[in-house]
Amino acid sequence: MPLRTPALRLAAVLVLLPIAGVNAACACGAGQSAAPAAEPAPVIPAKAESLPVNGQLLAAADAIVAEGAPLKPDAARRYSTPLLRVDDSGLIQAYIYCERERCQAIGDALLDAGGRVEDIQTQAARPLIQGWIPAVYMREAARLDGVISIGLPAYAHTR
Repeated sequence: MPLRTPALRLAAVLVLLPIAGVNAACACGAGQSAAPAAEPAPVIPAKAESLPVNGQLLAAADAIVAEGAPLKPDAARRYSTPLLRVDDSGLIQAYIYCERERCQAIGDALLDAGGRVEDIQTQAARPLIQGWIPAVYMREAARLDGVISIGLPAYAHTR
C-alpha cells in the first residue's frame, strides 16, 4: 500500500533510515550515507526468572539474604508466620516436591548447602523432602535437577 501523505512518508523514512545505517541528521548528498553513529546497544530488560517456589518462601528468603549475615536475634520472629517458619540461623522450613528417583540426591545437596532434612517420602503419591533450606540457597535449590516445586509445609491447625 503506497504511503499517500507526506507525513506518513516522512515517518517511514525516519523509521527505516536507522535500519539502513543512515544518520537521519546527516546532510549527505544522494546515494551517500554517514558512518553509523556509535550508539549503545538497546537495553533489553531481563526476563523475570520463573522459579517453582512458593512466593512467600521466596520473599522471605530474599529478605533474609538482603539483611545479610549474621542475622539479628529477632529474625526468626520477624520472618515467621503461622504458615512460614524461619529459625535463628536463616533456615526456612519447606516441602521440596521432587521426582521420585532424584529425592535422595536433592536431600544430599540440601545437606551439603547447610540445610537440614527431616524426612524424605519417596513412597508418597507426591514424593517430597521435608526440610529446612538456607535462605541463601533457596533459588539454587529450586534449580536442582529433579525439583518439581518448593512449597510451604502443611502444618496442623486447631479449630
